[in-house]
Amino acid sequence: MTLFVASLMPKGVEEGREQGKAALRSGADLIEFRVDRLRHPSEVATLVSLFPEHSLVACRVPEDGGEWTGSVEDRRRMLMAGAQAGAAWVDLELWESLVFPPGTKAKILRSYHRLHGAPSQPAELLGRMRRSGADALKVVWMGYDAADYEKIHELYSLVPDLPLTAFLVGKAGRSSRFLSVLEGAPFLYCAPGPGQAVAEGQPDLFEAAQIYRLAEARPGDRFWGLCGSPVEHSLGYRLHNGLGRWIPDAPRYFPFETQEPEALARLLWGIHGESFLGLSVTAPHKRRAFRMAVVRDEWALACGSVNTLKPSEEGFLGFNTDAPAIARSLAAASPHDLSGVTALVVGGGGVARSACVALQSLGCRVAIAARSRKKILDFAKERGVTVLPFEASLVKDLSARVLVHATPVGQEGGAAEGESLFSEADLPHGLLALDLVYRPARTPLLDRVVRAGGKAVSGLRVFLHQAALQAEILLGVRVPPLGGTDALAVLLGPEGRELEREEDR
Repeated sequence: MTLFVASLMPKGVEEGREQGKAALRSGADLIEFRVDRLRHPSEVATLVSLFPEHSLVACRVPEDGGEWTGSVEDRRRMLMAGAQAGAAWVDLELWESLVFPPGTKAKILRSYHRLHGAPSQPAELLGRMRRSGADALKVVWMGYDAADYEKIHELYSLVPDLPLTAFLVGKAGRSSRFLSVLEGAPFLYCAPGPGQAVAEGQPDLFEAAQIYRLAEARPGDRFWGLCGSPVEHSLGYRLHNGLGRWIPDAPRYFPFETQEPEALARLLWGIHGESFLGLSVTAPHKRRAFRMAVVRDEWALACGSVNTLKPSEEGFLGFNTDAPAIARSLAAASPHDLSGVTALVVGGGGVARSACVALQSLGCRVAIAARSRKKILDFAKERGVTVLPFEASLVKDLSARVLVHATPVGQEGGAAEGESLFSEADLPHGLLALDLVYRPARTPLLDRVVRAGGKAVSGLRVFLHQAALQAEILLGVRVPPLGGTDALAVLLGPEGRELEREEDR
């Protein structure tokens, strides 16, 4: 069983007391008191005496990722104070020669931290750590890609006789923290709450317990995840990790920040076998996933991109769920058959291609408008799609009845947040408009569509449809069995409630 360790770095006893109490209320099993910022051993002793059974004391120097700038002797006094005050664990770096007096009850966690890449001789390193008289080991180094997990995995086979926690630090190393739980690691280091991490890549306690359900995780559990760069802000983690409402023993869904999707996919399949169910693929890797797949479904072949990879004995099978999700969303929103109507797609990227294929599957005549047309010309020629330079007047000029917006304009947190490529005057009455930006659920474009007398379709609907299709492909179960995407929207929390409010307007 993996214990949740809340990492705290208080500036004083009172702050540490309040943070520690809050961490225990939030589900922490242990509290790592990083005492780097405290000034005197008496502060350490007082703090530990408040939480003796739950305390893990550490004091890290800058070379190991910490903030302690005092002398080696003073640092040792801080650690000794924690041990003598009754701490359950004390973290000692491999280079630390401090020895506790006989009768000290604190267990020793022998650790190794490296702020760069992997050590050159990991087997020799672990041998020295095992001989140090520790009760458990911790090995951490900087990760630059989720595929760097390969060397972390190798460590677990080298230490059969001692509990080992090994993972990558950094944004790209976040997935290795989760996978370490499936390796049987004794500790998962967590932030006490959002925005409170003392090391990059830490999940917070709520995420670990409620979203990823890691308190119940065991070696051999099934998992899948999102592969791309960046991946940290996806709504998919809430949605797919919440499928336990309908699927017994629902697999976990992890983030994989990578620039090497091929290496990552093969690595996970090679290590975890049938426990690894596959990957959702997001930007910028959908074209690479298409080339990687040994078999592709008809949607993937039409779009030239893959957003779902499923492992098999023959290799990875590729699927595209973006296009059918767009088709389903538009068909559900339109009171009329769309066959024969003119549709305009705005954008020149991969999702714009999927929109063209979706619209053609509904029988629409499709035109695409892009500021940079070079990348889309070959695709357009193959699909018989008209390519035009973008002008805001195009919707009316073409007498288009359907508009699909496939650029980042209007995206929350983006460079063009709050903006729209179209004014209200550019949008005809009765227009069916889908904005593939889904944060916010109601974008500035969709607001203008509604004011002009049109029908707005949120990109969040497409997200829900494609996620349901991915789950069906990789999990082999249709979700949800009842309620359609409205039932799935509940799993999104605030965004799902926003979608419901906007569609009721």
